Amino acid sequence: MPRRQTSEEELAKAIRLCLQKGIPFFVYRKPDSSGFDFGAQSDSAVSEFGGFSAPIPVPGFVFSPFDAADRLPAWFLRGDIRLTGDDSWERLHALSTAGCRLRSDENAETSYGDYKIQAASLVEACRSGAVRKVVLSRPLTIPGSIVGRVPELFLQTASKYPAALVSLVYVPGRELWLGASPEILLSVRDGEAETMALAGTKRSDDGSDWGEKEREEQQIVADSITEVLTRLSGELPEKSDVFTRRAGNVSHLCTRFRCRVDAGKIDALLQELHPTPAVGGFPKEEAMQWIRRTEHYNRRYYAGYCGPVSDAGTFSLFVNLRCMEFLDNSTRLYVGGGITAASCPESEWDETVLKSQTLLDLIK
Repeated sequence: MPRRQTSEEELAKAIRLCLQKGIPFFVYRKPDSSGFDFGAQSDSAVSEFGGFSAPIPVPGFVFSPFDAADRLPAWFLRGDIRLTGDDSWERLHALSTAGCRLRSDENAETSYGDYKIQAASLVEACRSGAVRKVVLSRPLTIPGSIVGRVPELFLQTASKYPAALVSLVYVPGRELWLGASPEILLSVRDGEAETMALAGTKRSDDGSDWGEKEREEQQIVADSITEVLTRLSGELPEKSDVFTRRAGNVSHLCTRFRCRVDAGKIDALLQELHPTPAVGGFPKEEAMQWIRRTEHYNRRYYAGYCGPVSDAGTFSLFVNLRCMEFLDNSTRLYVGGGITAASCPESEWDETVLKSQTLLDLIK
C-alpha cells in the first residue's frame, strides 16, 4: 500500500514541533515531485555515516561535509518516525528532549575587494597551468535568528525550486540546514548508477548562446566524471547530450551519466566523485589545496552531499547547493562559482550575487 501523502500543514507542524523539542529530523522533496518525505529519530543520538559497506539500520538521510580534511562528521539521520497516522504524533510528543539547540559561530563575510583578489589569484593559477579550474565560494551572513520561519522557508524554497532536491536537516546543537540542489552526485538503484556534470551559469531568462568559458567549465566536469565511471565500472558510461537545466533564477549546462556498478565499489565511486569539479575543481587534489589556502572560511557542509538512503543499494545523493545554515543568532548563505583561465573576477562576483538572490529574497 502506498504511503499516505503528507500535507504542507502537517509538515510545517512536524518541523516546528521537532525544532521546539530538539528532535533530530529530516524532510525532503525530490526533484519534479509534489510529495514530501519526513523522518524523525526516536532518540537524540545521531550516528555518523559509515559508508555503504556498513549496515543501513533503517531508511534515513545522509548529510556529509565538503572537505574530509576538516574532520567534520558525516551524519546519518534515521527515519524512525514517519508521518503516517495519529500514532506518529503521539510518538513525537512523547519524546523527552533538551529543546531547540543551534550552533553558534562568528560572523563570516568575504568583501567584494577580498573576493576579487582571491579570484584574480586563481585565474593566474589557471593561466600558469597549476590547475585547470577552481571553484571559489563565499558566505553571506544575515544577522538575527529566523528559526521561527524555518517551516515556511522550507515550503517556499520547494515552490521556487521544483526541479531540485529541497531538504531540511536538523542535528540538535550541531546543524540546521536548508538546501535546494539541482545536482545529482550519485544515485543508485538495482545496480545502476546515475550522476551528472552540472556547470556554467547564466540567468534563466537569458536566451543567448552559452559562452566558451561556460562550455569549457562544464566539459572539464564531464571529462572527469567519464574517466571515474569508466575506471570503476570497466566500461564507458551512457551519457546524454549537453542540455540546459534550470535551477530557480539561473540555468546550468548539464550532462547525465549512467552505468552499472558493483555493490562493492559504491563507496569507492562516491569517494572518487566527491567533490566533483563542479564544486571543487580540476585536477581534484590540486584544486582542493587552492581552495584551502584561498578561501578564508570553512565551507563545512556547503558543497558536501546529502540525500535519502533506503538501503546500501538504493539511495539518491545530491550536492548540497543553494543552501542556508541557521545559527543561534544569524543565518548564513553559501554561494560559489568556477574559476578558469578565461574568468573575469568582477563577472564571477556577479554570478555569486545572482545565485544568492532567490534565497535572499525569501529571507528578506
